[in-house]
Amino acid sequence: MVVPPGALASEFIEKLSNAFTVLTAGSEEEGFQMLIQSTADITALLLDLNLARQSNYSLVEKVNMDKLFSSIPVIALSPNLPK
Repeated sequence: MVVPPGALASEFIEKLSNAFTVLTAGSEEEGFQMLIQSTADITALLLDLNLARQSNYSLVEKVNMDKLFSSIPVIALSPNLPK
């Protein structure tokens, strides 16, 4: 699942969609709701931090705090790395 699907993530979406079913969510909250509804179908979470509206880590915190989701790997993308 890609949250939110922006320009940075679009390259990854294109490559991943050749081998995986890719779900996209427009916001962190929508992504979390999709995760709840489709837990068995989601094997990884790709988070585009450049487009995150809420705290960049709010979805990551929710995923890590819930035992049901804590085994799902989270990949965070950002064009702005801290120095």
